[in-house]
Amino acid sequence: MENKPGVTRKEIAKACGFTLAYLLRFEDEEVINDSMLVSGGSRTKRYDPCLAFGAIVQYYRNAANSRKSKDNAPVELRKNEADADLKRAKADIAELQLKEFRGEMHRSEDVEAAFEDFGMSVRSILLSLPGRLAVNCANAANAAEVSDIIKKEVNDSLNELKEYQYDPAFYAKRVREREGWVEEDAQARDS
Repeated sequence: MENKPGVTRKEIAKACGFTLAYLLRFEDEEVINDSMLVSGGSRTKRYDPCLAFGAIVQYYRNAANSRKSKDNAPVELRKNEADADLKRAKADIAELQLKEFRGEMHRSEDVEAAFEDFGMSVRSILLSLPGRLAVNCANAANAAEVSDIIKKEVNDSLNELKEYQYDPAFYAKRVREREGWVEEDAQARDS
């Protein structure tokens, strides 16, 4: 065997565990190029082993770093999306709070309290019916007259309930209480 300086493509491929066809890819991509030749006068090119192997190692380092940055890209993308979602959520919350302060929207607990108030009105009207009906029905002459008395009292009670109205001041008061603005409003009115 000749003892010539440099290594052949076949020797580089064997040392790296590549096929010769796979190694030719490195020549096509200019990873291994003519600037690394030690001797090229004969038919067989011989490369400086340090330069050739160093170029192959550097090629794989670059590929690994490229993959690593691509792997981090989805993390960055997800982080940016999460930040954007957080900003949108904060803007939505601020918009809902503004609508609440303007009285354009009410919290469920405020609506529940208003319905409880309405329910108490219904309860009190219904509980007062027997007392109002007892005296009038006792003085009635027949069943038809009792029926008319009951019908009139029920209609009066329903008309009283019909007059129950939405009170924006009730909701505004609830919002002020929840936000701790009660004292500030009272002080502002006093001055």
